[in-house]
Amino acid sequence: MSVTLQNPNPIATAGTAFTDTYPANLINTATPGVTNTCGGTVTAAAGGNSLSLSGGVIPANGSCVITVNVTGSTDGFYTNSTGGVTTTNGYSGNAATGYMAVGVSSLLTSGKAWQDINGGDQDPGDVIRYTITIEEIAGVDATGVS
Repeated sequence: MSVTLQNPNPIATAGTAFTDTYPANLINTATPGVTNTCGGTVTAAAGGNSLSLSGGVIPANGSCVITVNVTGSTDGFYTNSTGGVTTTNGYSGNAATGYMAVGVSSLLTSGKAWQDINGGDQDPGDVIRYTITIEEIAGVDATGVS
């Protein structure tokens, strides 16, 4: 899982901090494998249910990323929301929400297209072919799709 922190301000942040307490059954792996371009201290205990940053820096007009390996202790679709972002130099940021599928299908609408079977622009009475392309992104077979 990756958390990207963005700073649209012309001054770098200081003392950047946030905590992300995961939803039930989502945990850090036995080897969390944390990577951090934000500086400061990242805490993500093996088997724990949270990720936190303290003392980080987000560059002026830039971003930084923290990545941690997580897994679900049960199959499911998880909605994860972080806490808000605080800094020691007055900037603050909103909570963020992301989604993860573990052991279940995750379908995204990845494309929509239409075609006038008669050719040219669509006119009243023309037959229109509408195609929706759906992509499964969790690596699990999607069943019962209708």
